[in-house]
Amino acid sequence: MKKQLLLGLVLGAALITSCSGSGSSDEADVVTYNKVNVSVDPSDLFSSYTFEDTKHGINIQDEFRTFNSEYGKYIQVRVLFYNKSTDLLVDSIVRYLSDTNTITEQISLPAGDYFAVTTLSFADKSNGDSWWVNVDREKMSTSKLKPLNRMGCWSIMSHASESLTVQRGDQNRLTAKPKPVGTLVYEFYENFQYVSEQTYGTVADNNIRQIALYNRTPGESYNLDPRATNKFNYYADAGSNTWYYADVHRPAWFDSTWTFFKTNLYAYCYLMEPQAELTFGLMHDGETTFNAYGEKKYTVTSGKTFLAYWDYFKVGNPYFGEATNSKWNSYSKAPKVEPAFSKVLQAKPMEIGLESTLNYMK
Repeated sequence: MKKQLLLGLVLGAALITSCSGSGSSDEADVVTYNKVNVSVDPSDLFSSYTFEDTKHGINIQDEFRTFNSEYGKYIQVRVLFYNKSTDLLVDSIVRYLSDTNTITEQISLPAGDYFAVTTLSFADKSNGDSWWVNVDREKMSTSKLKPLNRMGCWSIMSHASESLTVQRGDQNRLTAKPKPVGTLVYEFYENFQYVSEQTYGTVADNNIRQIALYNRTPGESYNLDPRATNKFNYYADAGSNTWYYADVHRPAWFDSTWTFFKTNLYAYCYLMEPQAELTFGLMHDGETTFNAYGEKKYTVTSGKTFLAYWDYFKVGNPYFGEATNSKWNSYSKAPKVEPAFSKVLQAKPMEIGLESTLNYMK
């Protein structure tokens, strides 16, 4: 009897130990999610693009300030959380804003070390489609942004990345204020449709059918990985005589009759790449290639506005550089000049759209 009682006690103890061990294993498999308070300040998306064209009465900020009410745009805010040890996307936040006020969100993540990547871009109000698409986003090492269109003031983008350690509890916090990536180019083409106003009047036709700004090696996408040594991916260089459109304008788009032309044209494009090799060009009626004015490599500055200016009456001396009102020309009489082109270029479109939002002035 004593032996049977002792055996029962041993078996009972073994069963208790087994159940206790199984419970500990279950607890180890439970993932505890912890709250992270996220704050994003979107005010730097366009605040630094402040050029005011005092000669022509155009203020870039006027368009940006009314992006929602007059132009039907939102600011899209993305926050992506990548686990540092696995390189994988764990969760994300997407919000659409009608102003530039700081937003707060809350997300729950397992304890661990993360990269938090925040991007700002414009999106169309009607469908929420962003002007920038996040591709290959499942891994930090491959995640990038690609612009859908770089022709317009809505093409700009801002970016920030932070290291974040999520601990157990509710004390976790992320604060982000993304900074601009790339340069906004304000283009102004003056007198480009007249041979001589004194001779031909307001219906003069100098046979120009397209004008363009070219980029030799444009950026194709922007790497979001904070560990990346190079943030920019480029389109292939197709040779010295083949350049990519940075922006292209066809005057016939806004006057199909070719009478009573507008003399001045302004528009915008975006340069993502920190060094851009650029040139101006035009195409005459009946031609299939662009005649280009001399090329030059520029170092562009993120968050700055550059001016692409060309007065047809000052042939051979277009201006590209930081936006300034000291570059405008004025004439008491239009000189009779013919272009002296440096070379003929083949034009190759970037895979991000060719159409430009054109604006014109009398």
